[in-house]
Amino acid sequence: MKYFFFTILIIAVFTSCNGEQSDAKKQAEKIQTAMVENRPGTMPAKEGSWTMTAKINGKKWTASSLMPPEVAGRISLY
Repeated sequence: MKYFFFTILIIAVFTSCNGEQSDAKKQAEKIQTAMVENRPGTMPAKEGSWTMTAKINGKKWTASSLMPPEVAGRISLY
């Protein structure tokens, strides 16, 4: 009988944790979408096109989007 209640308790704990993580993931996706929408004029970086890579403190970094060359010299406040 002890094992039955212990098993029910464990299942309840794991199920409650999964709900919060999926909510956090959905909110992170919404934030990412809003950030992309608020960067007008950018173009996605992709292989065979404009790209930018750097190594910062030994860690490789790759840009996800870039400003097109046509807007060079303009002030951007974002």
